Order: sequence, then C-alpha cells, then structure tokens
Amino acid sequence: MKNIHVVLVLVIIGAILLSACTTTHTLNSQETIKTLKIGIITPLTGWGAYWGVPVINGAEIAKDKISSEGMKLDLYIEDSKANGKETVMAAKKLINIDKIDAAIVDFSMPSLAVAPVFKDEKTPFVYVGYVKSILEENDYAFKSFLDVESDCKKMVRYAKVNNKTKKLGAILAQTEYSHLCLKGAKEIEPNINEYWYNFGDTDFKPLFTKAKDDGVDTIIIVGWTDEFVPFFQQMVEMDIDFNILCGSGSECVPNEVLKNIPEETLQRIITFDLYGLEDTDFAKKYNEKHPNASKADLVAAAYGYDEVIILAEAAKHCNPVTKDCIKEHLLTIKDYPTALNSNGFKDRVLQIKTKLYNVKDRKLSVLE
Repeated sequence: MKNIHVVLVLVIIGAILLSACTTTHTLNSQETIKTLKIGIITPLTGWGAYWGVPVINGAEIAKDKISSEGMKLDLYIEDSKANGKETVMAAKKLINIDKIDAAIVDFSMPSLAVAPVFKDEKTPFVYVGYVKSILEENDYAFKSFLDVESDCKKMVRYAKVNNKTKKLGAILAQTEYSHLCLKGAKEIEPNINEYWYNFGDTDFKPLFTKAKDDGVDTIIIVGWTDEFVPFFQQMVEMDIDFNILCGSGSECVPNEVLKNIPEETLQRIITFDLYGLEDTDFAKKYNEKHPNASKADLVAAAYGYDEVIILAEAAKHCNPVTKDCIKEHLLTIKDYPTALNSNGFKDRVLQIKTKLYNVKDRKLSVLE
C-alpha cells in the first residue's frame, strides 16, 4: 500500500512537471512569434525626400528577408519632413500608439531634436547622421552613417601627401558635424582659413570671393545635396578653380553635379564614401526592383536595409522581446547580412568601411 502511495505521488508530480513544461513551452512559443515593431522616421516630402524614399525601399527589402526567415516584423513609417518638430511628434505617436520596440531616424537635426524623447521612453534607436553628441547624452542611441571627423582627416592627409593643396580653406555650415570635420582636418593641417555660413544658406559666392582673396587654393566642405548643387554651379559661374575636398560622395557629387558640371571642375574633386556597395547581393536585388535608381538612391536604401537587419538581429536574441534586451544585444551583434559592409557597433558607432574617390569620366573612381 505504501508503495502504491509512492507511485501515485510520483505520477502526480510527473503530471505537474509535464504540465509546467508544456505551459512554459507554449509561453516561449508565443513569445518567440511576437511581432517586432520598428518605427522609421525619415523625410518623405520636402527637400529630404531624395533620401527618405529609397530608405523605405531598402527597409522593405530587409523586411522581406527577415519575414522569409520566420520572424514577424512590422514597419511603422512616419514622414519627418526633415524637421525636428515633426520628428518629435512622430516619435511620440510611434511610442504611445504603435508601441514600437525600436526606431530609426534619418538626418542629424531631426535626430538631435528627438533624442530626448527616446531617452525618456527608454527606446533604442539608430540614427543616420554625422553628429556624435547624441551618444554622450543617451545610452539608447546608436549612430549609423559615416565618421566625418575621420574621413575629413583622411581627405586632407591625401591632399597634403599628393601635393593637391598649398593653402586650405573650409567653407562650412554652423553645425556640429562641420566642427567635427574641421577637427579631423586640423589634425593634419592646423592652418585652415575658416568661412562659415548658416545651415540652409546656399549663396556661396561671397565666401568664394573671400577665400580667393586670401590665396586659398583648396576648399574642404561637408553637407547635403541641396547645398552642393548650387555650390558647384556658383563655382562654375564665377570661373573659380578651387580643388575641392567634400563629403560624402553621394551627397557632394550627385547625378546632377556629375551630368552638368564641366569635366575640369569635376576632376578637382576628392571625396569619401562607402566602399563595395555595388558588389553586394543587396545592390543587385535593389537595382532589379528599381532599375532607374541612382547611386545616391542605392546608398540611402543600403542604410535603410542595414538598420532594419541590425535591429532584427538584436531582437532574435531576446525572448521575450523588450527594448532593454534589444539595446543590450545591439552592442554585440556581428556577422549579419549587410549592404553597407558594416560590422556592428563599437562604442555605439556603426563600423563602416570607406574609401577616397575622385571623378573620372563623370563617375566616382577609387583613389586608395
């Protein structure tokens, strides 16, 4: 009788354990299939739409890839209009209504404006911009895009070593990323004439005149397509023969510049940009879907693709998916499918390989 009681007790305990295991397995299965929600705030109208539209196209390719591998992913897309106020409103909607797990934000100024919102809500976000100060104030921020300080330093070093400059001047907007560029440039050449303008201004002729009067033969500048098109047009109108160190390549040498600016001016350009993008599987797929895409379109799309892939890769390590878990694993992910040839974050800065380029036959050509 005693043995029967022991057997019954063991059977009951076994049934309880089996039930617990089954329940745990069911919960884990439900947690595993939880839909990852990513918000993307990018300019879809206004001057920045040239960037935002292909970003979404690239993000959709990433979503298709992730979904084909069995992970549920929803993208919530908001138009920032490249405006800080619009970006803040979009972020609050994404957090409070759409209940996103993570976000992507394009451009430096909108990212600076919205960073406090994501910090307060403890929401990890990847931002595409040159600025670094966001990282100092927000542990949930991860920087994508190029390292302007390092790349400006690289351009000036090349120009000095190869006798491409005698007197260097900087024409720069009053922005954080301009100061970062100047800092990097001055590590190689401390004596740089500085000519500053307000962000958004596009009348460069007075600055050209001052630089020419000062004996400057080479200009360093970083900025956006809407600045560089008038920049080069005005150089041609004034018949000025500065050597130009500019970045990034997809911004300072867009198709409009390559097609319409005289060859002799184009040959004076040195720029920095991504390396190896055109050879990736992503590029082939993107060009098949968007056969009329420009190089600038492909670059923007590659950022959209990589950022979605990176956030999804981080979320794969989370069960359940939480904002803090995504943040933790963003610090360590490596060896994921990449269009940018990126290799994870170091100190929350995405590691992206770049090269210097010049222009030959109206195309960018690798210098080193």
